[in-house]
Amino acid sequence: MAATNALTRWVAGFIVLILADAGQLLVFYPDRTQELFAWHIQPDVTAMVLASAYAGGGYFFARILFGAPWDRVEAGFPPVILFVWMAAGATVLHLDRFIHENLAFAAWIGVYAATTVAVPLLYLYNRRRAPPSQHPKMLYSLRVALAIAGGLVVAVGAFMYITP
Repeated sequence: MAATNALTRWVAGFIVLILADAGQLLVFYPDRTQELFAWHIQPDVTAMVLASAYAGGGYFFARILFGAPWDRVEAGFPPVILFVWMAAGATVLHLDRFIHENLAFAAWIGVYAATTVAVPLLYLYNRRRAPPSQHPKMLYSLRVALAIAGGLVVAVGAFMYITP
């Protein structure tokens, strides 16, 4: 089991810092997003929900940063890529809701512009150089159940994306 390469670990470390910063702002100051974040998030609990997604992403990338073997983190990349692409798409669709004069907005644009390309490239690079996994495959019935659950989550997310 080979650990993820150094470049992937460095990028993961940078992402952990970004997610930790954004997450702490949303958790500790949900009522101040208009001045501290890229857009005014209402109601306050929505900021905390977004922070929970950032916490999950932070945990995922922290595992990579600290050398988790590729075969243990590989499956997490497609959902992260989908999240990043959807967030970038939502940004474009709702650009009018952002606080353009805010430094946080510039950071938001920079991070999502970079990660929409960097994370998929890291995934492809690591996937090509990694040896095949030696772990047994998941039970077929469990894979089907997870695919159905995942499909439902994606369907609800798509509905919310289309009709915010």
